[in-house]
Amino acid sequence: RQADCAVVFGAKVWDDGTPSLALSDRVDEGIRLYQKGFVKKLIMSGAIDNRNGYSEPEVMKKRALEAGVSTADIVLDEAGVDTSSTVRNTATLMQHEGFSTALAVSHYYHEPRVKMLFSRTRVHVYTVPAKMTRHLVKEPLFIVREILAYYHSWLLQ
Repeated sequence: RQADCAVVFGAKVWDDGTPSLALSDRVDEGIRLYQKGFVKKLIMSGAIDNRNGYSEPEVMKKRALEAGVSTADIVLDEAGVDTSSTVRNTATLMQHEGFSTALAVSHYYHEPRVKMLFSRTRVHVYTVPAKMTRHLVKEPLFIVREILAYYHSWLLQ
């Protein structure tokens, strides 16, 4: 589906500044949506790692630029320290930019919570699971973590 923008959720950046497999997969999906004309802007959301100092959004931007995405079409949110922050920040940014629809790009196990949180902000969002290069080693742990996080968000956020 077409939308005003794609919100690409951040993930780990390794200590040498390279994106983790999860982050690469998410960014690459956002790039595909952009290149196919489904969105005009990419919102790269994540945090600055306190341990290694790398900005997830900057690493994401670099990967998108290398794939041919225009600098003018990339918006960074370095305050996306967690899912709910990314959703709140994006809702505000979209209102400021005059956007009404978004494609939320993350992994399949993360998307139910993303969809729920966006619905609470009244942002019309479609979720797009990142095509996984391969299954993540910690995928079972991430699934369990997401189930717990979903109920935490449902009850407390």
